[in-house]
Amino acid sequence: MGGAGVLKQSTMQRHLYEAGLGKKQMKRYAEKRETSSRRFCRPHRMELLQGDIKYGPDIRTTDGELIKTYLSSLIDDHSRYIVQSEFYDNQRQEIVEDTFHKAVLKAGKFDCAYLDHGVQYTASHLGKACAKLGIRIVHAKPGACQSKGKIEKFHQKVDQFIAEIRVAHVHSVKELNSRWKVFLEQEYQKEAHAGIREYYESYGAKVPACGITPEQEWMRDARGLIFT
Repeated sequence: MGGAGVLKQSTMQRHLYEAGLGKKQMKRYAEKRETSSRRFCRPHRMELLQGDIKYGPDIRTTDGELIKTYLSSLIDDHSRYIVQSEFYDNQRQEIVEDTFHKAVLKAGKFDCAYLDHGVQYTASHLGKACAKLGIRIVHAKPGACQSKGKIEKFHQKVDQFIAEIRVAHVHSVKELNSRWKVFLEQEYQKEAHAGIREYYESYGAKVPACGITPEQEWMRDARGLIFT
C-alpha cells in the first residue's frame, strides 16, 4: 500500500490507458503513424493544408468551344474540410495564387502548406507571398503519393462529381463552379469521413456510430481562426 497522497503506478497506468495514452497504445499509434498516412494528421485545423491541382471535366460552350478545366484545392489536414476549391480554365500559377488568396480571406492564416513539385507550386512569387504571411511551404518528395493521401481521397469524391457533370448540360466554368459549390457544401463537407474515424480510433477514442463529418470536425476545433 502506498502512503496517503501517493498515486500507485498501477493506478496511473490504468488512467493513462483509459485516456488512450498507455505505453502500448502510444507505441501502436507511433507505428501506425509511420506506416499509414491515413491515420496521421495534425491535431488542429489550419496547422497544415494540402494543395493540389486535378484535371476537371471538358465542357462545351453554347458556341461550340471546348474548354478544358482544372480544379485547384486546399484541404485542411486535421478536419479534411475543404478550405478552398474552384475550377479554372487553365493551370497557370495564377490559379494557385488565387486559391491561396481566397483561402486566407475565408479562413485566415494557416501555418504550413504541403504541396507537390509542380511549377505552379514552386513559383518564387507564391513562396514570397506566403513568407510575408508567416506561412511555411513544404514540398512532397517525388513519388511520395501516400503522403498526400488526404487530398487524393478527396479527389475520389471529385471524380463522382465529374461523372455527374458529364451527363449534365454545363456550358461555362461559372456554371460548373456553381454546381461544384453545392456538391461540396451539401455532400462532401456534410458526409461522415472514414479518415476522421480512423484517426480517433487509432487513439482508442470512441466515435459516434454516425461518424464525424469534415464540417463538424472543422467547427468543433478549439483553435481559433487567425485573420491578419
